[in-house]
Amino acid sequence: MLFLSDEDVSADAISESALLHELEARELEVSDLRARLEILEAEQQNRETRTPTRAERMQAWRERMQQQDPEGYERRRQEGREMMVVVAENTRERLQFMQSIPTDGLTPDYLENHNALLERLAFFDGVMQQIAENPDNPDNRELLPSMFANMRGVDEMLNMQRDILLDDLARDIGYEGEEAGHFVAAVNLITEMTTMPGPGYWRRMMRGNAMQGE
Repeated sequence: MLFLSDEDVSADAISESALLHELEARELEVSDLRARLEILEAEQQNRETRTPTRAERMQAWRERMQQQDPEGYERRRQEGREMMVVVAENTRERLQFMQSIPTDGLTPDYLENHNALLERLAFFDGVMQQIAENPDNPDNRELLPSMFANMRGVDEMLNMQRDILLDDLARDIGYEGEEAGHFVAAVNLITEMTTMPGPGYWRRMMRGNAMQGE
């Protein structure tokens, strides 16, 4: 029979303890790797099953059109560029027209509206000139939210500005006092009755009706 010394027993105990430590460390590493693998698999599944964004759908459409009908695709791109140039020119002309309106004799409310409108139109003009200069720049999309936010309420401001111009026109052609007011009201009514809301109005209305029906 062999007898182990205290030193041999102590050495074996230390070796066994170190081995257990090593095994526990390896098990923790394996568990960590498994957890990371599950996260990566879940992320991959989300990418495969999620609904494409509008920008992604548009990009997919562009790529499909470019492959199926390259000439038609390029023609549409050119038409889009030309349209942006026309819109930018109209925006600049509208701003210059509003800037040329005399402000002498305006009431404080009308003067405040006039100055606020000029500020809004100047911002809109700056954005449109930037987009028209390089319509294919993908960064243009980032300009749209601020542009749309800037244009909220502009219709009311333009209506107020129109009243000023119509009143000036009425007096230029000889109307005074109440007659000038009747003239302004008549022209506004004609404008309203001969102007249909744009597609955006109908889309918002239909979306609102759909939400109310949910």
